[in-house]
Amino acid sequence: MITIAKTAGFCFGVARAVDMLEKMIAEGTKVATLGSLIHNPIYVDSLKQRGVIIAQSIDEVPEDYTLVLRTHGVPLEIKNELDKRQIKYIDATCPFVRKIQKIAYENTADDTVTLIAGDKVHPEVVAIKSYCKGECMIFGDLDELENIVRYNSFDGKKVIVVSQTTFNVVVFESCVEYIKEKIPDAIIYNTICKATEDRQEEARKLSKESDLMIVLGGSNSSNTKKLGDVCQENTKTLVVESAKELQSFDFSKYSAIGITAGASTPSNIIDEMNNLLKVYKKQVENST
Repeated sequence: MITIAKTAGFCFGVARAVDMLEKMIAEGTKVATLGSLIHNPIYVDSLKQRGVIIAQSIDEVPEDYTLVLRTHGVPLEIKNELDKRQIKYIDATCPFVRKIQKIAYENTADDTVTLIAGDKVHPEVVAIKSYCKGECMIFGDLDELENIVRYNSFDGKKVIVVSQTTFNVVVFESCVEYIKEKIPDAIIYNTICKATEDRQEEARKLSKESDLMIVLGGSNSSNTKKLGDVCQENTKTLVVESAKELQSFDFSKYSAIGITAGASTPSNIIDEMNNLLKVYKKQVENST
């Protein structure tokens, strides 16, 4: 039995950004993105093949190109520089990420400490941090949060808490309980995207019903990695970018296979994996 998670594939923010870019390409607009538009190397490579420039800095963007800002957002200083230099750009930042940036900007001051639940090197977190006034501390799990609280004083300071949109829901809940105990006056904003919550919950449920889970997504995708972590808790899990990586994998001992995918995984990649499993199943049936 093969079951594909209903929540697998593009989330709203990614679909919105991809639609914007694809429309520009179809209209003949010369396009450059500042970093990868989404965290899926296969899709990003397809953009390069169609003439899209993946720039790593503003200076790499030719004057006759329109710049598109990535779904994860960019640091505030970059947006300020774009405005200063009057460089035309389209902001494809996910609206849910922009909401966190707004929370950070409007609710912090020099005496504020912002605690961010997330991956400190992820572009989304780097961008959110730039909107924070005052101190900013980032933690990836409960252990890191405990160390922050142990070695820092929050007396007399306003403390707010936000999270990366794709943060692990269960881990965030445990961190929130700890913060409520240790910093009772902290203002907590649950900024995990609802789509992330739904995707992780469905993956958790499907992994309990499967003896093999396949998680599709970019190797650089934060939410794909977290989906893998969720599934791994319950069953054998393979995290891959495409079906090509499993062409020679032996599926014979698995009767219930579940498929889910990160928020930046195109539907054709999910279809390819499903087709691979169907072909394998048919070959097995014909050989018996």
